[in-house]
Amino acid sequence: MSDSRGRRRPRTFLIGWVVLGAACLAVLIIWMLPSLLTRHPHIEAANDRHAAINGTRAVLVAALIAVGAVGSLAYAARTYRLSTRTLGISQQTYALTQRGQFTDRYTNAVAQLGDKDSLEVRLGGIYALERLMADGARDQPTILEILAGWIRERTTSLTPVPQRVSTDVQAALTVIGRRTPFDAERPIDLRRTILPKADLSGAHLENAILLYAHLERAFLRRIRLAGAFLGRAHLEGADLGQAHLEGAFFDEAQLQGADLSGANLQNARFYWAHLEGADLGDADLNGAFLDGAHLEGANLKGADLRSVKGLTQSQIDSAIVSERTKLPEGLNGPGEPSRSIS
Repeated sequence: MSDSRGRRRPRTFLIGWVVLGAACLAVLIIWMLPSLLTRHPHIEAANDRHAAINGTRAVLVAALIAVGAVGSLAYAARTYRLSTRTLGISQQTYALTQRGQFTDRYTNAVAQLGDKDSLEVRLGGIYALERLMADGARDQPTILEILAGWIRERTTSLTPVPQRVSTDVQAALTVIGRRTPFDAERPIDLRRTILPKADLSGAHLENAILLYAHLERAFLRRIRLAGAFLGRAHLEGADLGQAHLEGAFFDEAQLQGADLSGANLQNARFYWAHLEGADLGDADLNGAFLDGAHLEGANLKGADLRSVKGLTQSQIDSAIVSERTKLPEGLNGPGEPSRSIS
């Protein structure tokens, strides 16, 4: 502190002397120079001489004011440039500091996630990663991959299959499902995960990979699974009511007894899927593919099947339909007369 004060004093004295010298010089110029400038040519009349001196003095004052104004502008411009440069450096320093703090928080959260002894520590790591996603959108895809990989590592080798998903895995699923998705994300990869009775109601899992996943009796109401891959997944007894399943792939999936009532299944694919006893009441199946699907005992009351592909009369006969079921041309409900395709 004393060294910095000692360095400032000579500079302060120098600036003071410069200002004092400039003031003295200005006084000399304004006071002495007009008399010198009006000496030649010689002016005889005293009044005329004083008028000439005053006029010259006024011109010099105006000139000094103009020089001072230009100097002030130059000084202000230099100060602005320095301020802008200082602000830029400060912003860079702040960004680097923030990034460093983010990296530390990220490292700590991942370390917490890997704790094998304490459920509370793992939960803290999961919610810390959620907070980091909220603070830095560009890191969201990486954090999602970490959470999905952690879920796979924790669940794919579970034997026997548990009755319910664990608390920490459920927390990670909740964090993934309630994020705000954006275009730069890659599909969430939860293939072969074992997640019985998991709660993913309303979750954002568009285009997710859930091949061979176990989601028996899971709570998936209003889930967003448009374009997702669920081939050979186990969804027996799952609640998929009013779910968004447009263009999803359910090839050979196990959906026995699942609730798909009111779901949007437009263009979804159910090649050889097991839908025995499933509830598809009021579901929108326009453009869906039902080639080889098992519909024995499936509730199709109120379902829209008008543009379904691959549906046969034998499938209709094995299902439960009503007068509200919208069937394709050429197919009819049990007990109804055959309708020709026109």
